[in-house]
Amino acid sequence: MNDRTKSRIALALAASLISLALAVSASTLILTERASSTSPDPLGTCEEAVQDDGFESIDWDYWLSVNPDIIGWINVPGTGIDYPIVQGNSGDPGYYLYHDAGKRWDYHGVPYLTWECAEGGLLHSPNALVFGHHLQDGTMFSKLGGFIDVAYLDEHTPIQIQTPTEKANLTVLAVDRVNASRETVRLEFDTALDHATWLASVTAASDRNLSSAGFDFDSVENVVTLCTCSYSTWGNERTLIYCAIEMAD
Repeated sequence: MNDRTKSRIALALAASLISLALAVSASTLILTERASSTSPDPLGTCEEAVQDDGFESIDWDYWLSVNPDIIGWINVPGTGIDYPIVQGNSGDPGYYLYHDAGKRWDYHGVPYLTWECAEGGLLHSPNALVFGHHLQDGTMFSKLGGFIDVAYLDEHTPIQIQTPTEKANLTVLAVDRVNASRETVRLEFDTALDHATWLASVTAASDRNLSSAGFDFDSVENVVTLCTCSYSTWGNERTLIYCAIEMAD
């Protein structure tokens, strides 16, 4: 093989490598642009009117036509948390971590009620566990991480949750940061006393216990626990916000 032939082969290989690098860069750019342009609102902006009772007027017929898995809506004032809540499925528990309310792939995901709570639903489970992502763009449940600061919490409550048939204000009883590698959230209870004992215990042990002295934990039949990732101490940390339910008239 002469020097001229070797040079031609070298040039051809160099050109191929450059083309491959450009193709990879272009693909990466496209994927990045797609991810960054994904709307943090599960299906884009949806303006809803506020009713006399202070709750948003949700077009349930529309949202249920979009996805029958939609079971509720959450609004946390002043945080941008204003999203549908979907029901998780036991067949694919993490589906809504990376799909929006319209079942389209979306790294934002959408807040969802864990599948174990499907029977009681959002407002009638002994402990309805709702998870949402904590993302750098501040969407989904990211702002809930700030609830560890009681002054911030006070500025952004009460939390409102509604379903197609019911509405409720949530009163925060406690905020806790836990290592999810070592701790789990309890969802099932044998008796009402068992439930009350558990609730008193977790609030007392939480980083922020907001229940008043002498609070009657027996009066709280159902709890909503909001869960998101946080990043203060452990690599697998979660912020848990335990809430009592006050049904709206």
